[in-house]
Amino acid sequence: MTTVDGVPTTGLARALLDVARNASAKRVARLLREAEVRELLTPAVLDRLEELVVGRHGSTCLRHALELRRVGLVGSESRFEDDFWIWADPWLPRRPTVGATLMTPLGKKRVDGVWLTERLVIELDGFPHRLVVVQRDDCSRDEALRLAGFDVMRVTYDDFCARRSRVRARIERELAARGVL
Repeated sequence: MTTVDGVPTTGLARALLDVARNASAKRVARLLREAEVRELLTPAVLDRLEELVVGRHGSTCLRHALELRRVGLVGSESRFEDDFWIWADPWLPRRPTVGATLMTPLGKKRVDGVWLTERLVIELDGFPHRLVVVQRDDCSRDEALRLAGFDVMRVTYDDFCARRSRVRARIERELAARGVL
């Protein structure tokens, strides 16, 4: 801690840990991204963050935020999406654009992930997608995306938890069919 004009201040790393005590990993990841844009996130700050994430209150959140930053997941909207992309990142030959908005004949549609060149969308369906009203919305979104020339692949939370090898094989098949693998 240093003092500026008689006021105790902390560095960026410590401030981020303090925020991580009461914020979500997504919020901290956004702050990390903002610090990076402002060129405040230096290698020294990252080293200090690595030191701070050991055994302190907020360290789990900060560790998760650093992982989200590492794999570029500030645009995802749920913990399921975060977990999915962290799991898939090491074996995907090329990461899709996460949280993109696509123009369709029926208006703009936000998608969980898209490989634009390959015209392949991946949608990650958590618990709310079990509701009939949400499933109806999913069907109309899928139709709009198909009209725009995209294929849509849906992965449920249950499949992700219980059948990851099948999910991976399916994604790899779809990408291979498009010449990505």
